[in-house]
Amino acid sequence: MPDWSALLKQHEHRPYPLPDRPWRMTMSWLDLLFAHWSFPPEVIRALLPPNLTLDTFEGRAWVGVVPFRMENVGPPGLNWLPGVSAFPELNVRTYVVHEGKPGVWFFSLDAASMLAVQAARLGFHLPYFYAHMRCEEREGWIHYESERDHTGVQSGSFVGRYRPPPPPWPRALPPPPRGRAPRGPAPGARGRAAAPRGPRAPPRGPPRPPGRPVGEVYHSAPGTLEAWLTERYCLYAANRKGQIRRGEIHHVQWPLQRAEAETQTCTVTQAWGIELVGQPETLHFVKRLDVVAWLLE
Repeated sequence: MPDWSALLKQHEHRPYPLPDRPWRMTMSWLDLLFAHWSFPPEVIRALLPPNLTLDTFEGRAWVGVVPFRMENVGPPGLNWLPGVSAFPELNVRTYVVHEGKPGVWFFSLDAASMLAVQAARLGFHLPYFYAHMRCEEREGWIHYESERDHTGVQSGSFVGRYRPPPPPWPRALPPPPRGRAPRGPAPGARGRAAAPRGPRAPPRGPPRPPGRPVGEVYHSAPGTLEAWLTERYCLYAANRKGQIRRGEIHHVQWPLQRAEAETQTCTVTQAWGIELVGQPETLHFVKRLDVVAWLLE
């Protein structure tokens, strides 16, 4: 179990101070993929509540599709319950500003736990939807399947696999050219040293193991698109009256890796008229991130 209190001591990277009230929830995000596409701002702005401001980067709005696994979900002491505290989740999100504070707006949060879906919809006013989901690792790839199956909302599917790119595997040096090796001195000969042989090829190493490839982990630099997409420490939701509520979160700076992905199906955005054209413009992988959260304000 992560040390949640120690996590709160790592806050120098935050754009603003931690909330001055007690946090109420924990969660861990694992095997996470950020897949992002950019759009003309007017396309995404039309889908937001009028009292939220769309955030843009260099004149473009961005939409992220984010599959991952959840663990340790719940209040302290209850974040271990089977079926509630660990499940796959897939989010569709964009980026907004409210009262000067950048955050995340979710179009959907598909999850494989019906209890978690009901609790999040009731307690956090978030658009959680139940989905049939499967997430497993095979030969270094995260294989992910999701099919939204929730009354009152259009279905949406995601089928694909992703991973950080494998590191370059060193190649063995080629063997020396074949030919007659020079002979040493004849018996009884004087003053003739044996000619050195050419360098021998080093022994070949074992084949690359089938486990998860390990790419370079790095933190985004301030002012970059990566930082703009990921380094946000609150979410926004609208209650039944249309009032905007803010939910604060805290975690260390995102430990990013470059990623590669192969997608067979991705229709999780179509319920909101968002058409994903072509391949994602950015892909990032995160092995694990531990998070604490506050109740909405």
